[in-house]
Amino acid sequence: KEIIECCKEEGVLFISTPYNAEDVDFLEGLGVSAYKLASIHAVEPWLAKYTASKGKPIFLSTGMATLGEVDETVRAIRETGNQDLILLQCTTNYPSRMEDANLRAMQTMAQAFDISVGYSDHTPDDIACIVSIGLGATVIEKHFTLDKSLPGPDQSTSSDPEEFLQLVKNIRNAEKVLGSSIKEPCEIEKINSHGMRRSIVAKCDIQAGTVISDAMLTFKRPASGLSPVFVEELIGKEAAEDIKADALIQWSQVKNEAV
Repeated sequence: KEIIECCKEEGVLFISTPYNAEDVDFLEGLGVSAYKLASIHAVEPWLAKYTASKGKPIFLSTGMATLGEVDETVRAIRETGNQDLILLQCTTNYPSRMEDANLRAMQTMAQAFDISVGYSDHTPDDIACIVSIGLGATVIEKHFTLDKSLPGPDQSTSSDPEEFLQLVKNIRNAEKVLGSSIKEPCEIEKINSHGMRRSIVAKCDIQAGTVISDAMLTFKRPASGLSPVFVEELIGKEAAEDIKADALIQWSQVKNEAV
């Protein structure tokens, strides 16, 4: 209760991991708002089902589990009517190797179960956490310690306060760089495009009445004349007036019909 009160004062959500039905009942009595189930529970549908029956959100780690094993436990949870579940890809080893992270499994689970996914990290640094954001993770779990030299198996995979702060900053920046799925220029690109893109320019003097060929044309910045997208439409048309070398070509300087 003291820890819960401290969390409230600091604006931190308190959750805990039950290991049996009695733990679930105990945590219910404390008024927890969500549950974290460890990787061992990914093959314990009975406990997952009992936990889910309380109607609270569940974060389920899936370390050591196959897709089929996860499927059985997900079904057990959903049978209770509780759909508020997030699956966490996890490698159960302390510390775990980066090559064992298998982050794409998140996408497999997301598609297989039509579910939100996240990543529970036991690697020594933040690379896997940041990459997971790009693969669709909506939750990151990272162990926390005040002193990495303390005894215990988790210390080497835990972040100290400074590292944890940097992890959160990196995650927020990762979210920013992902942007949206729409391919379009951002506002600064729209401004920059005038100076960066090119226009169709006369490569040489072009006399009035001359049929314009590709050898007479080149492209130069800025984009204040005809866009290069129109070059094939321009080729074969007759110059309506003299066009000086290095001049931007305008539609008013050519006849409408190709020769």
